Amino acid sequence: MSPKKMFLVSAIALAALASALPAAAQSCSISTRTNVAFGNYSVYTATPVNVNGRIRINCNAATTSVIVDLSRGNAPTFIPRYMVNGAQQLTYNLFLDAGLTTIWGDNTGGTSHYGPVDPPSGTNVNITIYGQITALQDVGAGAYTDSITATANF
Repeated sequence: MSPKKMFLVSAIALAALASALPAAAQSCSISTRTNVAFGNYSVYTATPVNVNGRIRINCNAATTSVIVDLSRGNAPTFIPRYMVNGAQQLTYNLFLDAGLTTIWGDNTGGTSHYGPVDPPSGTNVNITIYGQITALQDVGAGAYTDSITATANF
């Protein structure tokens, strides 16, 4: 057993954008509440690493429908996403549901987006992001990171 492969630190930082369709009276804000931080990962553990993160949206009364998309991050596709440490890649994905069956993306490439929803006016709505790193990946030790952008379209 090589100690250099025992524990890896991995995290995904979430950025947030709000994107409005042309209607001046509409407004929404989106922010990261909790980053998806996987913590230590052991290449020898046969179970995947599951964690949650959260984003928050807050919209005014004129906003009738909101969709939230997540970007691919470092990866060219959503399936799989990956964190990087130099040239090494650690695959993971982000999901809309606790059962980890629906990949959260932008409704392309086998993914779905959050919504459309009609959030209550002026109320913070917390949205959970479910993350999972696939088990038994043979990668070197180090910090693996990715940056995902959450976009609210209204």
